[in-house]
This record gives sequence, structure tokens and C-alpha cells, in this order.
Amino acid sequence: MLIIQRAISMVNSRAVLTILAFAALQFAAGSAGGADRVLAKNLSSIVDLAFSDDGQWLVAGTNQGNVIRVWEVASGRAVGLLEDSPGGARVVGFLPGSHTVAAVGWYRGSGLWMIQWDVQARTVSLKRPKLFTNKSPEGMAIRPDGMAVSVFDSPPAPEDREVSDIIRTWELATGKEIEPRVIAKRYEIRPALRLLNLTYSPDGKVLATVIYPNIGQITGIKRFDMSTGRALGDLTWQPDGPTGTIAFRRDGKAIGVAEKKKILVIDLESRKLSSLNTGAESIAFRPNGQGLAFGNEKGAVGYWDFESQKGRRIGVHEHNDVEVTSVAFSPDGQVLASGDRYGEIRLWDLKF
Repeated sequence: MLIIQRAISMVNSRAVLTILAFAALQFAAGSAGGADRVLAKNLSSIVDLAFSDDGQWLVAGTNQGNVIRVWEVASGRAVGLLEDSPGGARVVGFLPGSHTVAAVGWYRGSGLWMIQWDVQARTVSLKRPKLFTNKSPEGMAIRPDGMAVSVFDSPPAPEDREVSDIIRTWELATGKEIEPRVIAKRYEIRPALRLLNLTYSPDGKVLATVIYPNIGQITGIKRFDMSTGRALGDLTWQPDGPTGTIAFRRDGKAIGVAEKKKILVIDLESRKLSSLNTGAESIAFRPNGQGLAFGNEKGAVGYWDFESQKGRRIGVHEHNDVEVTSVAFSPDGQVLASGDRYGEIRLWDLKF
């Protein structure tokens, strides 16, 4: 049984978050949400999954060398294999209305890179290596139009010298960097902040990040208007373990956060926060906005309906001792893809 936390309020100088009161949420073991299909096994660790806009294709990013893979969802047939990307792809997606893949990653020899790959034509239409070579960034994101990439840069601070933790963004058409967005200033030699995820709003206008500081400090979501550079209101709460995925709801009015012991959904207009007492490694909102899927560290995939307060277990990967590192919905919300650290990808045909 999963229990949704009782109502509390937390007030600080920047934000007010009200955790909604809910009753117990049943999460019955073995109550599958739909039939599943194994799309792939024994790949390298899956780090990201994404469907094309028409729901026909699925792309997977792995940490395996320089390989990006694409499948046809209905048949499970492999339709694309790119073996000469600059390194492992950490974020993948399709350009709007197309079967062109956008992928971004990091490789020691080429630094931060991004490519656009036309799967049907079997050509790489855009390749930007060595955008950023200082070190492997903790967080990175592709703008939904596939034409910009953002990363978190936390440089070491020399003694008695102030440095800034910043988000850096490059326009892919030109390869030029736009003005960095400052997250925080500090004098400490070691980074004071950990940024574990970046995500764009569906319209590409807002970039959000979860800041996970040192133990006992306040976790926060920082948001930036990418057209003006203006920082939007911070959202903060007491952390419950390092965060995994963050994701915008499709309408851009709510953000979900995966933590070690709970999942959060924050309404950006009312600042109400609902919390589910189960840890997650990955989350994804259903396109209708009425719930989200999650994968945990024990190979389980579940679904939380935060409108009706109902939850269900969708299923378990073959290895029940490994993290489900990515989940993604098809555009119609009827198919859920999940991938784990052992390289297994499953498709779940949802019946609800």
C-alpha cells in the first residue's frame, strides 16, 4: 500500500507549497495495467526514451559508446541504428512532426555534442561536437524544437574568488552560446549545489531545474523565461533524498519530481504540492494530464492518478533489482515504454 502524505504547509521567503490531504492509496501487487512486450534486451543502460509525434517510432539513448537505436512500435522492428554518434546519448527525442532524431550527450574526446539524425534518409543533418568541453555536465536538456541544448555548469571556485553556477545554452543552427542563466553565486571550492535534471516546458519557453543542495538544506525548482532570461518564482521544499527525473505536464502548468522516497507534483499556478509515498527513478506525465507513470529502483513500473487518488502496478522488468531509468508515453497515452539499467526496454499496452 502506498500512502499519500497528510496535509502540511511549508512557508519560506520564496514560496508557499501546500501539500494536499489525501486518504490511503491502494497499490495492489500484481494488478497489471496492461499487456507488455519486450522490445529489446541486454543493451547498455537505457538513459532516455521518446516517441515520435505520430506514435509510430521509439528512440532510445544508452550509455553504450556511440549507438542510438530506433524501433517501430507496432511491430517491434528495428528501423534505425546510428553507430557513429560522438558518444553515448544522454537525452533523445524526435523533432516535431518528423522522424528525425535529436540527441545530445557527452564524450571525453568530443565534450558536449548534439546531432540531428534523419532516420529514414539515414543521414546526419546537423552535428555540433565540442560545444562544451570543461567536464561532463550533471544535467542537460534539448529544447522541444530540437534547435537548442542547455547544460548545467558548476566550475570549481579558487580561494577568495566568487564563481557562478550557471545554465549554459547553445543555438544549434549557429553553434553560438546565448547569455548564461545564473543559478547561484558562491566562494566554496566544492560545488554547493547538485543539479540532477533539466527540462524544458512543452512550448520551449521555460527551462526548469531541480537544485539538490547539501544534506538538510532546502531543495528548489528554479525556472527561467528563456526569451528574456528572467528568473521566475522559485519553488522549495525539504528534500527526501536525491532527485531523479523532473518533467512538465503537457499543458506546462505543473511539474513532477522523482525523489528517493516520494514523487511530487507541483501546480505552478496555485503552488499546491501533492506527494505520493513511493520512491522513483523516472517519471512521465500521461498526455491527458490526469496521471503519471513511474519506474523505481526495483524494476517496477507503476501509475499514479492524482485526480482520482488511484494507483496501480503496471508490471515488473525481468530483473527486479535494477533501476527503471526512463519511462515515456506515446502521444495518445495508450502505450508506455520503460527502460532499465540492464538495457531492457518494455512496451506496456495500457487498458485504462
